[in-house]
Amino acid sequence: MASKSEIKRKKVYYFMITPFFILFTICILIPIGYAFYISFFRWSGVTIESTFVGLENYIDMFSDPLFWKCAQNTVIFTAGFLLLTTALSLMLALALNKIMRGTVLFRTMSFIPYVTSSAVIAIVWRLMFDHAYGVLNIILESLGLPRVLWLSKDMAIYSCLLVSVWQNLGYYTVLLLAGLQTIPDVYYDAAKVDGAGGGVIFKEITLPLLKPTLFMVIALETLSSFFVYDIVYTLTQGGPGYASTTLMYYLYRRGFINFYFGYASAIGIFLAAIGFIVVMFQRRYIGRPVAQF
Repeated sequence: MASKSEIKRKKVYYFMITPFFILFTICILIPIGYAFYISFFRWSGVTIESTFVGLENYIDMFSDPLFWKCAQNTVIFTAGFLLLTTALSLMLALALNKIMRGTVLFRTMSFIPYVTSSAVIAIVWRLMFDHAYGVLNIILESLGLPRVLWLSKDMAIYSCLLVSVWQNLGYYTVLLLAGLQTIPDVYYDAAKVDGAGGGVIFKEITLPLLKPTLFMVIALETLSSFFVYDIVYTLTQGGPGYASTTLMYYLYRRGFINFYFGYASAIGIFLAAIGFIVVMFQRRYIGRPVAQF
């Protein structure tokens, strides 16, 4: 039988986590459950009248060419964001981990883009993307390169990706840097005594011990990019046409512009399900137990 002290600790533990579960239920579980319920109805969102249509919203969603176009944009954005942000933030974190001075200043400065309003960021980058007077095209022209139509049909989704990577890079770098600084130096010292090179040290020591932090970063990046909305809305509004419309922005348009809330809810449930599956897959192959030395 459990001792009185163990029972008391459990009561304190349950008392401490109860507010979290209450907020989680109110803010997450109930809205998801209601969205799942609404996805089986045809509802405009402006009246109390709704019509039960069963799986019709899901059937319409999977047969909608615009849905698949937006899904393609979402995959491109997510894959590019994961690849660029993870690689760049890891390289920056590794470099900063070897520097004793300036890391505190960098941590502070790196959060400036992350906490800055996306609307402000979009306005600044739209000016930089301008074909005639934008600073990016001026730089390209000074290097003898042709100007680029950054917000054209072929480039709009990649321009949104560039802005999003710039905005979030410092945040994920700080997370990885914090993870690197929890690795004891004794492992590196022992590896150097054994004559291990930098590549071996990274593969056999740094990467295994960084896996919990790396999994958290990749999971956050996945959800952030999968549900991207603010940058797309403020920078391109999904245009030209649907060239940069992601599924999250398409959900907004179908729900809050076209007033097809049942259809929009079906898209939201699909996004939540795919996001959950992807994160669980990442947890299986990235978030395994840390290697013991």
